[in-house]
Formats: sequence, C-alpha cells, structure tokens
Amino acid sequence: MANDDSLTQEQRAQMRENFREWAAKMRAGYAELGEFVVEFSQLEFTIRSALGGALKLPADLTNIVLSLYDFASLCKVWRLIMTHQQPKRTEEFEAIFSACMNVNSERVRVAHGLWSFGPETLEAVHVSRNSLKAETYFAEPGHLRDLSRECQRLFQAILG
Repeated sequence: MANDDSLTQEQRAQMRENFREWAAKMRAGYAELGEFVVEFSQLEFTIRSALGGALKLPADLTNIVLSLYDFASLCKVWRLIMTHQQPKRTEEFEAIFSACMNVNSERVRVAHGLWSFGPETLEAVHVSRNSLKAETYFAEPGHLRDLSRECQRLFQAILG
C-alpha cells in the first residue's frame, strides 16, 4: 500500500468517508445484535411465565422452578401443557412452538458463532453440529432486526 504522503487530499478524504460509512454499518450491526439478545430473553421469560401460570405455580417460584429448562425444553413443555389444557387450539400452539424452535436455531448461531466484521454488517460463522459445515450467517443488514420482531410477535402470540 502506498504511504500516506503519496495520497492526495481528496483520496484521504474519501478513505475517511469510506471508513465512517463502514463504522456506521458496524454500529448498526452491534445494535441489531443487542436488540435480538434482549428480545430473545423477553421471549424466553414470557414462555416461562405463561407456563408457570398454566401450571398454577406461585409467581415467586415460577422462575426458580422453570429455570432448569433450556429454551428448547421449555418450549416443548409449554406446548405439551397448552395442548393438553386446550386441545382445540393444538394447531395454533404447534405453529407457535415451531416458530420458537426456528428462532432458537438462529439464537444458537448468534450465541455460538464466530462474530466478525463483514462488508455490510457484523456476521457470524457457525459450524453446524449435523453437517460439520461452516457457514456465514446474519451478513445481510436487518436479518437480526427481523428476528427481534419475530420474538416480539411470538411473545404476543403466547400472551394472547
């Protein structure tokens, strides 16, 4: 690369502008990542709370008793209890369960991926346990924001 003295003032200004644009994209990526983590935790809490209510657990014990379940197990137990208590809504509960499991698959990539800077936003490389193949995820700006909205939709569905 040429040293700084060989660059024109216009080239330096363009480099600074390019860096500012890239840095803004990365900040937006960090914001989307943080938003997803918060929304997913709210979804998990909502499921735990709804399950505690369905089981008629005292509010002060719900979190303690149900904290032993990971997200997937919590969803499976919630589905079992809800379909048992309200069999006419089984199809609705199955759809919510399926959507929760899809969000959880994305959460696994968020939590266990190797995060780095991509050309447009942050991106994660994750190795699937099934295929043992590494793939890049979340490279498109807005993907994590869409997942956050899906978490919001799901906790509204669970509360509804």
